[in-house]
Amino acid sequence: MRSIVCVSWSAPCLLLLAGCGPKIHHFDVSPMRVCAGDSVAIAHRVRGTPSLVVTRRGTAEADTTTYTLQAAKGSKRTWARKDVVTLPSTTPIALSFDTRLSATRDSIVAGEPLGPPRWNDDVVIGTIRTNFDRPVQLRRGDRSTVIPSGPTTFRDWNGLPIAGDWDLRAAFLPGESAGSAEQAPPAHLDLSIEVCR
Repeated sequence: MRSIVCVSWSAPCLLLLAGCGPKIHHFDVSPMRVCAGDSVAIAHRVRGTPSLVVTRRGTAEADTTTYTLQAAKGSKRTWARKDVVTLPSTTPIALSFDTRLSATRDSIVAGEPLGPPRWNDDVVIGTIRTNFDRPVQLRRGDRSTVIPSGPTTFRDWNGLPIAGDWDLRAAFLPGESAGSAEQAPPAHLDLSIEVCR
């Protein structure tokens, strides 16, 4: 768009060019974690001519597909990119939940919702492995179980989507206390989950 602005009656007019370059207003690829064979949805809004380049690189654990959106207008270019990880069947992933004190300050709680855009509903739970130093109550959505201390393999949630609200709760061990430098409760609780079928 061209606009002419005169800065004074006696000064020459200046030619200002505004809004001529390309711009990416919106670019989304969802979900960002999928199982092999799943599809992704791509949405974009740009000023200029769009083009999409898809590159893929694989590792032993997962494939990463990079979607690069470019907007071009005249000789100018701008771009944005998004990575999507494709998990092969029964890929173990590590989930680490930061803990905080409960309202009663005698136990720890942890958890967060897992879901779009990071996790697709098609990514399902296989085997859950834990090695807690204490019993932990684990909830995901409306499912709940108590996982004992020590190495544990848990298969009861096989086939459930990983997406959902995760909640972990555990009592202090004898001698632990809030704010103790020497016997503080753990700062995080870790799960290893095989996902996809």
